[in-house]
Amino acid sequence: MVKKRLLIALILFVSATIFLTACTNPEPEKEHNTMEGFVAKVDGRVVLVVSGFKGNIKEMTEEEIITKAYQSAYFTFNEEVVNIKQGDQVKVWYDAIDKSLPASGSGTKIELIDK
Repeated sequence: MVKKRLLIALILFVSATIFLTACTNPEPEKEHNTMEGFVAKVDGRVVLVVSGFKGNIKEMTEEEIITKAYQSAYFTFNEEVVNIKQGDQVKVWYDAIDKSLPASGSGTKIELIDK
């Protein structure tokens, strides 16, 4: 009877250890959910950001820019975006993004990149 209880306790301990080990992340946390690129359009709370783009954004239509960009996404923010204009290089943080072309997501932060 004592051996049976000891065996059950040992199994529970090993199971709990495996479970807790599997739930931890030994790697340092990486920065997720960001996109860097150039602003192709700003419209109130919505910003179109493109990356891998070659050409003059100010001389092309929105559709041409999306077609020529490696990646493009519309980000909608809770507040109107100020101090960001077409052609600025930016970094955008977002909660989630869909995989449409162009993608769209909910932006949480946007900042200018000084390069």
